[in-house]
Amino acid sequence: MYVPPPVPVLTQQNGPLPPGWQQELAPDGRVYYIDHNTKQTSWTRPAPLGPTAVPYAQPVAVQAPPPVAVQAPPPVAVVPPPVPIAVARPRPPPPPPPSASGLPPHWERKTAPDGRTYYVDHRTKTTHWQLPTTAPVAGAPIVVPATVVSGPGAGGPIMPTGTRRALLIGCNYPKTSCALRGCVNDAVRMRELLRQQGFPDSGIRLLRDDRRTSYTSSAGGELPTKQNIISGLRWLVNGAARGDALFFHFSGHGAQQRDTTGDEADGYDETILPCDFKRTGQITDDDLFKIVVKDLPEGCKLTAIMDCCHSGTGLDLPFNYVQGRGWQCEEVPFHTRGDVQMFSGCEDDQCSADTVQNYQAGGAMTNAFLQALADNPMPLYPDFLAALHRNLNRKGHRQRPQLSSTQRFDLRDRVFHVTEGFVPNHNTTFGVPPGARRTKPVRRRKRRSGGMGLEGMMAAGMGVGILSAFMR
Repeated sequence: MYVPPPVPVLTQQNGPLPPGWQQELAPDGRVYYIDHNTKQTSWTRPAPLGPTAVPYAQPVAVQAPPPVAVQAPPPVAVVPPPVPIAVARPRPPPPPPPSASGLPPHWERKTAPDGRTYYVDHRTKTTHWQLPTTAPVAGAPIVVPATVVSGPGAGGPIMPTGTRRALLIGCNYPKTSCALRGCVNDAVRMRELLRQQGFPDSGIRLLRDDRRTSYTSSAGGELPTKQNIISGLRWLVNGAARGDALFFHFSGHGAQQRDTTGDEADGYDETILPCDFKRTGQITDDDLFKIVVKDLPEGCKLTAIMDCCHSGTGLDLPFNYVQGRGWQCEEVPFHTRGDVQMFSGCEDDQCSADTVQNYQAGGAMTNAFLQALADNPMPLYPDFLAALHRNLNRKGHRQRPQLSSTQRFDLRDRVFHVTEGFVPNHNTTFGVPPGARRTKPVRRRKRRSGGMGLEGMMAAGMGVGILSAFMR
């Protein structure tokens, strides 16, 4: 315990103080004064006594106050700051070695048919005309961003499941006035292509009418009747899931009939003709859309080839690609979640032709399609479309194949492949967007030379037999 030293007794200096005043010493050693007359204190010494004042007989001794015991404050415990704890972090894996070509790992340099060089990133299944500035340098690890899937079916990267299924239809209509020659050959050749792409035989269903089989026989399942085609389409998409690869090919007659729902800009529905169309009727693009497109799940890929007349919008997909203008959306589109792309044999008001290649009859579009993939198995979409038109022009065909899709995507940066390159869902709505309506009146378009509907085929009789040897 700390005890301050005693305060010395103060004496009156510089003369006596006025009556009632007292001199004191503050704890810090300074002198202050107390006026007991007014009960006030002052740091300033009061004025000395006047001549009439009565001086003190003797100095007033000031008694020092008794010593006050001052309690020392308790010691304060000083807590040292926390010492940072070293956390052991796992070391990143060593970067993969650069490829022998000097490119980053998983990249490949390829040459397009026109001689230009492009690059394939096998990690993200994308192609580039140049190595992107964000591409890792040789020897550095590649960080693969997750595929962002917008819309109601948002999810992670789309990885192939290995499930591959195909429906192939070839209708020659033998022994009829509208017989064709090469449609069954088209379906058989397409089956060989799919086998090379990894499609198992158990996952390929082939409908053909070049066999002597009645419509009602037990073996009728192989015939492309209306019932069997619809059954095959339902089988194709049954249980379809994200990452599955599906394929649909039709080679035969296509036609048009009057649209009764108002969803066609030209006033006509596009149709395909089964081998028993005279008895059961046609299959419209509305029917095809409802069966194979409408409910296809997000991330499931369906590639369709329709080698027939009037097939430009044969699946009623919402986006149509126009050279020089990009993707054009229908006025009243029906948006879905799946990844469906269709290559048509011609425009809606054109006809597709039969042709002969290597002494074998076949569809002009199917031949052009197979030849384009034989020349370049992994083409960019612009190169693939250019090859289709080039192959048709070489044979003197005027038909213009069309590309339509359920999803927009950048053609310049994507490789066409049947089992890879899934396009995620970018549609924010499912179905017809709110407020969408047709702003232009339905026009009855004049068909170009060679085009006709089912009514024309039925009325023309044998005349169609001559024409149909070349037109579908």
